[in-house]
Amino acid sequence: MNARPAALLPSLALALACARCSHHAQPAQQSAPLHRVPSPSRVASATRVVEPDDQRPSLALEPNDRDAGSVAAGEADSTTVAARPLAAPTVEERLEADAIDDDRPWRATLYSWTPAARAAELAQTLTILSATASSGASPSPFSRLLARLRRRTGDVGTIARALLEDPTLNHYRYAWTNGYATAMGFIGRPYGTALVRVELAPNALVLRLDPSDARPFRLFDREQRELPIRRFTELRSRVAAVYHVRRWGDVRVAFREYVLCNPETIARWSMATPVVREEVAREQQLVVAVLESIASRRVAPLSTAQRFAEWRSSSRTAAPTIAHRWMRTMATAAPHYELTMANLRALSATLALYDTSAVAEH
Repeated sequence: MNARPAALLPSLALALACARCSHHAQPAQQSAPLHRVPSPSRVASATRVVEPDDQRPSLALEPNDRDAGSVAAGEADSTTVAARPLAAPTVEERLEADAIDDDRPWRATLYSWTPAARAAELAQTLTILSATASSGASPSPFSRLLARLRRRTGDVGTIARALLEDPTLNHYRYAWTNGYATAMGFIGRPYGTALVRVELAPNALVLRLDPSDARPFRLFDREQRELPIRRFTELRSRVAAVYHVRRWGDVRVAFREYVLCNPETIARWSMATPVVREEVAREQQLVVAVLESIASRRVAPLSTAQRFAEWRSSSRTAAPTIAHRWMRTMATAAPHYELTMANLRALSATLALYDTSAVAEH
């Protein structure tokens, strides 16, 4: 029994030697360890890439460094994924970004046209709100409406009287959320060629004034939440502006506007700064893009009722054309702002007259 195992030892040694030779003769892809770590030289030649939807860095080896065993377990096995450029927004998407909903009136940034002479004066005095209910040759529709409402009892009369008499709320500046919707003035009255940009404080509140509403005054915060109007007296120091809406019936032309009324709620304002110039350039490009868009398609005009129906989400059409989207950005239903090629050319020419001689930031 002892001699037999001893005789088997040479045969066993020979078999093991053959197995080693056979193992080294296998193809490289079968011999690669599952968790092979790249050599230091390969790590140094790696390039960082960032996936569009994942900001974590990854390593992508150069093509010449790649082989079947060079990718660690869990990594992509081949090429670097390049970040894809975002598609440019369409004209419709750009207009929708500028749309204003009467039921969501709070806006952080407002724009107000002013004559060049007043812009120069503003740059000197830094008094951003100067108009009152008695300013100008005749009272504005806003002031006339307040004069009617001040005689009411309850919250409506209280708020109207405050906007007319309270020295912290009775100095105004009329504004809108973009420049192109008011650049050509209103009913033959030009507003000016210098543009003032106004930024509201984050805690500012906006009143909505709509005499056709059962509750003429409504109060909104930054999150577009409606606050109880009975809190006006408590919150009056935070009221920054009145979103004033006039529909058909008591005015010749439907319009809407922001009336800034409280300088303490203005975080900053500026004229002809790079930010304001960029905004005017953006608006010029948008007007040209809209003009080019309607030149290549037939756009049915909106009726008078349809034009201001687009101002509220509850009355907007479910299948908007570019004319509907245009109207959603507008401050007035006046004919000279209707979506026609002639009007757009006139608007583009008006924006080109933008005056930058008075520069101010406060």
